[in-house]
Amino acid sequence: AKQRFLRFREDCMRLPSTLPRARVEKIAFAAVLTIAPILLCGFMFGFDIASAKAVFWTRPKGDMAVMNAGYEAFLRQPWHWPLTAVSGLGDKPISIVFTDSIPWLSLVLKATGLSHVFNPIGLFLLLSYPLQAWSMIGLLRALGVTDRWTLLLGGLMALMVPAWIARQFGHIALSGHWILLLALTLSVRSAREGLTWRRIAGFAALLALVVGVHAYHLPPVGAVFGAALLAELRDHLWPWAGKG
Repeated sequence: AKQRFLRFREDCMRLPSTLPRARVEKIAFAAVLTIAPILLCGFMFGFDIASAKAVFWTRPKGDMAVMNAGYEAFLRQPWHWPLTAVSGLGDKPISIVFTDSIPWLSLVLKATGLSHVFNPIGLFLLLSYPLQAWSMIGLLRALGVTDRWTLLLGGLMALMVPAWIARQFGHIALSGHWILLLALTLSVRSAREGLTWRRIAGFAALLALVVGVHAYHLPPVGAVFGAALLAELRDHLWPWAGKG
C-alpha cells in the first residue's frame, strides 16, 4: 500500500510539469505583454491617467488643453445632431473630431454614463500601450515569426519607438500606432495568403475605427490596404510569382 501511495504521489508531481506547462507559459506570456505596458504607461503619466479625476487632466497644456476642452464641452451639452458638434468654443459650432477628443470613446462614455469615471484621451492612451505590444505580435506572426521569446522581445520593443513616444506628449490620438500595425498585419497576411473577404472586412473595420480616432491615420491605413490590393492583383496577373 505504501508503494502504491508513493507511485501515486510521484504521478501527481509529474503531471503539473507536463500537462499545464504550455498553458502556464501562455498565461505568463500574455501577462507580461499586458501588464508591463500598463506599468510603463503608469510610470510615465501616472497610474490614474485614464481617470476623469486625474490631476493630469485638471491642468492640461497645449494641444491637450484643446482636446480636453472639446470633450468637456461635449459632455455639458445635450444630445443633438450632428452628435459630435459642440458650441461655445468659437464663432460657430465645431465637431470634436477637430479637437482630437477621440470621438468614438467620447460618445461611448457619454452614452453609458461613464464620463465621470474615465477621460477618453487618457483611456485611449492607456489602452494604446498593451495594444501597441499585441499588435506588433500580430505583425511578427504574420511575417512568420513563431519563437515565443522573439515575439515577446518584439512586442516589448514596440513600446520604445521614438515616434510613438513623442506623439504621447502632444496629439494623443495620433499615438494609436497599433492601428497601423494591425493594418500592416492584414496587408502581410493578404500578400502571403490572399485577400479574403474577411480581411477586407478587417480593413473596413480599421477605417471605421480611424474615423472616430483621428483622420491622420486614414492615409497610411488606406495605403496599406492598397498594397494588399496590388498583391492580390499581382497573384492574378502573374500566378507563377507565387505568394510573397
